[in-house]
Amino acid sequence: MLGVTPACDDAQTTNPLPPEHPRRLLQTLEAFAQTQVESPSPEKAQAFLEGYALTKPQMLTLFGPERGEKAWAGYTAKVLPAMRAEAGAVLVREIVEEKRTTAWVEPVGPAYPAATTRGDQQILDALAEKRPVYTARLRRAGEVLGLRLNGFVYIDGGWKALFKIHEHL
Repeated sequence: MLGVTPACDDAQTTNPLPPEHPRRLLQTLEAFAQTQVESPSPEKAQAFLEGYALTKPQMLTLFGPERGEKAWAGYTAKVLPAMRAEAGAVLVREIVEEKRTTAWVEPVGPAYPAATTRGDQQILDALAEKRPVYTARLRRAGEVLGLRLNGFVYIDGGWKALFKIHEHL
């Protein structure tokens, strides 16, 4: 289990961890949360989340041609529009009003049953090539659950979020 920072990792040149290390994701999320505490902005929160959106080639790489095409259709028709409609405001509310500023990143899969939801398992089972998948949470001090951000994978040199793609596999 790890803590987190934002999608655009300016510290990449000074951070000794490789970019694919989950602690880098944690550092990015926590840094992002801090910027929202200092200057709340749903627009900036939305832009932050957009940095984690997958491209179609990435979707096809992750899930293969057939499953990837189906997943891409659901991702572009349902997942991304829902994220764009509400996620920025939700993130700001959770960070600023609910004071969820501590990030937590943990792997999901059969070896981590407490962290793995049915949707996580559906994603893992659908991957064309097995790779680590992580969940991220923003929590208050002492809180166990918090706000859960699903399905982070490292692909093509960056962290991407699958969000609720399991509903479209």
